[in-house]
Amino acid sequence: MEAAALDEAGGGVRGGGTTNAGRDGIAIVSIARLILSGAVMLALHVFGV
Repeated sequence: MEAAALDEAGGGVRGGGTTNAGRDGIAIVSIARLILSGAVMLALHVFGV
């Protein structure tokens, strides 16, 4: 039961993201990756690497 709750909180990977909690977790991860990649690209541009 606890493992299932943790899995849901982690993006519902085992459940295939079929629940709202799973979809929200995946969306948060996607947005975080987008922001992170944008920050990396901006840093590379600013520092002229």
